[in-house]
Amino acid sequence: MNDKLRYWRKNTVIKLSPISDNLKKEYFEKISEDFEIFLESLKDKENTQDLNEIKITEYKREVLKIYKYLEDSNGENWKLDKEKIKKLLIGDLKELLRAMDYIGPITSKRLKDKFGEFYKKISNRDFLQEWALKIGVTVCPYCNRNFIFTVPRHTGNGGVRPEYDHFFPKSKYPYLAASMYNLIPSCSVCNKAKSNRNSYKNHEVQYLYPYEEGYGEQIVLKIEDKNKPTDKVTAWLGAAEEYTVYPECSKEVDSEKKKRVENSWEMFKLGPLYEKHSDYIRNILQAKQIYTEEYLEQLVKNFPSAFDSMDDLKNMVYFNYLDEKDWGKRILAKLTHDLEADNP
Repeated sequence: MNDKLRYWRKNTVIKLSPISDNLKKEYFEKISEDFEIFLESLKDKENTQDLNEIKITEYKREVLKIYKYLEDSNGENWKLDKEKIKKLLIGDLKELLRAMDYIGPITSKRLKDKFGEFYKKISNRDFLQEWALKIGVTVCPYCNRNFIFTVPRHTGNGGVRPEYDHFFPKSKYPYLAASMYNLIPSCSVCNKAKSNRNSYKNHEVQYLYPYEEGYGEQIVLKIEDKNKPTDKVTAWLGAAEEYTVYPECSKEVDSEKKKRVENSWEMFKLGPLYEKHSDYIRNILQAKQIYTEEYLEQLVKNFPSAFDSMDDLKNMVYFNYLDEKDWGKRILAKLTHDLEADNP
């Protein structure tokens, strides 16, 4: 698993920026005390029986499994280890996978409901209402098509925030409902499309996980004329009425990641959704015909004080950010980059 994680970190797309240590600390301080109290509330006198007791209920068995995972390393029954709780709340993907591998999916409706009530309680607090703002996410990382701005409630406008997708669904892994790295700020379209689909099957992550991987330079968004796929000239002159958009993986992308790309593209319906941006694609391709490299170089030369660099000029021409590190700042930045960079 560690080798896979190292590989994923080499690939970025609308990849969410690393969460700072200060924000991790703040998140833990805001959530941990209530989480510990909640965990204590799950047990009752009858829960102290052995995990192998024949008549143990589904609820009790799964509570015991969670406690076994989080219990003090000295082996004292029903005493929680604060460090293990910390890893569950603010640990990275590796820690989330470790928890799921040990505890597994939860089937008890009663236990799911309890975790659901806890998440609802904490998610209504200002801290989590403004979480996307704190970590600097303003564009949906799943599709790069929609802005997801946050307007804090204290502004007097009632507040607006993006939806938070539980990458590993709380319907199956409710003990990760409050885990910081399981909360993905997203648009309502993507959150509803993903819904409670299981992102972890047979010990393998099924979709692109925004904190670790994405398309980057190795996976390019390609276009073609939807009605005349073989007519490359019309397509690249920006003269097609409708465009088909699809991801193309380079040879460096292994089969496992390619499958995650395909699964994500299909789940979020990005093909038909990106077709709706055919007018935008036409505008980018037409601008590319006008603003040739030679013309851009001449503009930089003629107006040296107007542009810091060629990249600065291109950002202005295409009204977007072309540098990979900035793709998460504006919608359709990845598509714009690939259209501008691709030479048919």
